[in-house]
Amino acid sequence: IVQHTTALCLPGVTCSATFASPSVTGDFIVAAGFDSGFAANLSLVFTDGTNTYTQATFPSGHVYCSLAIDGDTVGMSYAQISAPGTYTVTMADGGHNGNKRIAIVEVVGLAGLDKTSCGNQTGTTPSSGNTATTTQANELLFGFMGNDGNSTATLTAGSGYLLLDTAPIGSTERIADESQLVTSTGAYAATFGQTNSL
Repeated sequence: IVQHTTALCLPGVTCSATFASPSVTGDFIVAAGFDSGFAANLSLVFTDGTNTYTQATFPSGHVYCSLAIDGDTVGMSYAQISAPGTYTVTMADGGHNGNKRIAIVEVVGLAGLDKTSCGNQTGTTPSSGNTATTTQANELLFGFMGNDGNSTATLTAGSGYLLLDTAPIGSTERIADESQLVTSTGAYAATFGQTNSL
């Protein structure tokens, strides 16, 4: 992982985050977003004005992960960087005026997306649930979680994962993202810890 950052956008129809340093041609940008109260189950679309983003499709067949417990939505996309530059990635959702969070990560050495999973849970140890078995041994696992209304919880990475970013305590729209390098095929889950149950 080259660099990563996150942003909170209070009521609005888009949300943007900007890398601190110029990105390198051939690297990948992974973008994930959380849309509070977005129960329409529409896709979260990511753009940066230069690169072409592909939306991740979840096991449900949708390009969104519906968090039905709170009526929130999570989405993820990725793009290979076609030209060097300091990129601002913007997430849009078709016009829903709600609180949003976005996380962006620049990664070197990816070949694309392999498997996905999506979980919709309460409790102190949320999990995406297992993916289908990965197709190659050496892969980067990326996990992203979002919750609404848990402003005092401390968020931590799951076992084996490195925490990349987390929303500060006091923000009701909380997100965290994490990564892990694996060296064998398997069915993997992204797990997190939170000190207060949602």
